[in-house]
Amino acid sequence: MVDLKKADFDWTADKIVVQTGTDENLLKLSRKDKEAYRIYVSLLDHDFILYMHKRKQSFFIKRTKVATIWQRKDLHQEGDTFYAVSDPVKVNKSAQNRLVVIFSSMPPAEDYYSDNVASRMFVKNYPSMPKHLIKNVHILRIMDLNRSSGSYYLNAGSYSTFEEDVQNIITKTCENYQISKEDVVLYGASKGGTGALYHSILGNYHAVVVDPIFSITQYNNNNDIHYLKNVLPEKLLSKFQQALLDNSTDRKKVILGTSGVPENYSEYSQIEDPSFKIVNMKDNAMVDHVRISPNCNAEQITFINAFLMGIKL
Repeated sequence: MVDLKKADFDWTADKIVVQTGTDENLLKLSRKDKEAYRIYVSLLDHDFILYMHKRKQSFFIKRTKVATIWQRKDLHQEGDTFYAVSDPVKVNKSAQNRLVVIFSSMPPAEDYYSDNVASRMFVKNYPSMPKHLIKNVHILRIMDLNRSSGSYYLNAGSYSTFEEDVQNIITKTCENYQISKEDVVLYGASKGGTGALYHSILGNYHAVVVDPIFSITQYNNNNDIHYLKNVLPEKLLSKFQQALLDNSTDRKKVILGTSGVPENYSEYSQIEDPSFKIVNMKDNAMVDHVRISPNCNAEQITFINAFLMGIKL
C-alpha cells in the first residue's frame, strides 16, 4: 500500500494499492489535484490500470494481468485485450453470415471516472443496433484496454501490439463464423470511430464511423482528460495517411460528420482516397462533437445495412 502523500512505488509488482484517504478514486482526484494527476499518470506510464476503489484505497493492476480479475464469462481474450461476440437477432438460412464490429466510445458522464475497467473501456454503444440490422449479423465488441479509458485502439504507451491484437480478433471471429471480409463492417463514434476507421484501413474492411477523433488538442488542453498527452500525437491525420500508403484498401469507408463542428472534420476531410466517402451533414442539433452521433442514428444504420447487403456506394 502506498500513501498518496508519500508515493513510492514498486514498479515490478503486479498490483499497487494507493491510499487516497477519501471515497474518491485516484482517477477522480486527478481531475482537481495536481499531485494526484502526476501520480495517476505515472501509474499509467508504467502500464498500471485502475480496477477498484474501496475503503479509501485505489487498486491498480498491470495491464497484462487484467485477465486475473475478470469474473465475466462472456469475454474472450486475444493477446492483451478482450472481446465479446453476440449472435444474430434474426436468422436467414438462405443467406451468408455477416459481422458488425463495434469500437467503444469514451464512457458516458456517469462512468467517466469509474473505477470499473469495463465501464471505462468497454462501453456498450448503440445497444439497440442488432434489432435494426438485416438478418444473420453477429456483433463483435472489442475492449479498448489501455491507459485510463483506452487509446483509440491504437498502439500507445507500453501496449505496442494493440493494433495487431485487434486485427487478430476480427480475423479469428470471421474464421469462427465463416464470414468473408466483404460482409464485415467496422463501426464506431468519436474515439471508437477513430479505431474503427484505422482498423478498416489495416484490414481492408468496410467502415461506418461518426466524427472520429483526429485532433486530441482540446482534450490535452482540458487537463489531459483522455490521459493521452505525449502518448499519442495531437493530430492523427498523418498516421491515417501513412496507413493508407502502407496498406491496400479498396472497401469503402463512410465518415459521418459536419463542417459545422470543424475540430475533427477539418482534419479527416483532408484525406483524399477513393475508398473514403465523407458525408457532411447539416443539422442544427449537431452543435458540438458529442451531439453528432445521437442525431444521426438513422444514417448510421442505413449505411451499415447497405454495406451488409452488398450495395455499392
